[in-house]
Parts: sequence; C-alpha cells; structure tokens
Amino acid sequence: MADKVQFYFSFRSPYSWLAMHRISLLREKLPVELHLTPVLPPGGKGKFMLSDKNKVRYIIKDINRIATAYGLYVKWPESFDTDWLAVHIAYIYAAEQGKGIPFCLAVYHARFVEGKDVGDEMMMREISLLCGLNADTLIEAQTKRQYKRTLLQGMASAGEKGVFGVPFFVYKDSIYWGNDRLEWLLREINDNSGTLLPDLTVDPFRRPY
Repeated sequence: MADKVQFYFSFRSPYSWLAMHRISLLREKLPVELHLTPVLPPGGKGKFMLSDKNKVRYIIKDINRIATAYGLYVKWPESFDTDWLAVHIAYIYAAEQGKGIPFCLAVYHARFVEGKDVGDEMMMREISLLCGLNADTLIEAQTKRQYKRTLLQGMASAGEKGVFGVPFFVYKDSIYWGNDRLEWLLREINDNSGTLLPDLTVDPFRRPY
C-alpha cells in the first residue's frame, strides 16, 4: 500500500490555490496517495481584509509575483468572502464523484484568475458543468447533512493532526505548512523512496529534492 499525503486546503486561501496548482501537476508521478481535505476559514467575514494592512499589501504582492512566475494570471475577487460552507460542501460532493481535483482547480481559477464570486449559484453551476458534474445535483448536495458531516469530520481530523493554517500537508509523522514547503515535502518523499537527494551543505541554494 502506498504512503499517504493528506493535503488540507481552503478555497479562501490564495496560497492553497498555488499549492493546488503545483501538486496537481505532480500527483500522477508521486509514489504516494494524495488525499484532499477542505478546511473552512476562520469565522467572521472580512477578517482577512480587516487585518493588518501592511500584511494584506504584502500577501497581494507575494501572490502576484509567485503566480506570475508559475505562468498564472491573478485577478482578485471584489469580495474576499462568500458562502464558504456551501463551496466547501460542494467539493465533498465533487470528490465523491471522482472529480475532486478538477473541481478544486476550476473553483480556484474562477476565484483568483477570473475574480468571480465562487459562492454565487450561477458560478457554481458553471463550474459543475466544466467538471462534468450535474449542476442541479451539486446545488442540492450543498444542503445535505451527509456532506456537511463529512466536511466537519475532515476539519476535526485537521485539529487532531495539528493543522493551524493552509495549505497544510501531513506525511507520515511530518507536517508542512505553506506552498513554499511543498519542496520539503517532496524531499522527504524522495528520501523515503531511495532517491539521491541534493547535498544542501555544499550548495544551500539548490532545489532541495
């Protein structure tokens, strides 16, 4: 049985977007099983945008420069918040249909590339069709207790694993927080699979994996 990487993410987080973009390019080559678990953002609409303004300005510039380096265009949504419960429950349904990663990528594209409100029902219907999902069934799923229960169970597991932010990766007994820690996750995966690793004591600027 292959080892497992648990990837905790939120559709509110632009860093989760960048990490999802990168790991989606690698997932078929990785010698591990990738399990995605959505995490609701902290309560209180506007909490992000009402925090320290210097931090907000930094994050916007940081995301723009990293996304540009990845070949991604950024268009920030007018409202940073929406009905996050409904959006993340929709992911649970999409994953059940085997469309988890395509759904994630479509939501992130709509949110951070097109600047759309992904909580809007018409936008969610468009995303459903792009992913080959039945839009009516997905919208209905957002109100079903079974999917909300699955979401809450995943969040409970996040608390048990010590998740304190997203994107967050759990691999064996190791935890990694942030898009910029994905390289270090890959280093440990490669180390466990017997891949010869770069010697960072010789050149600390080399890619670590």
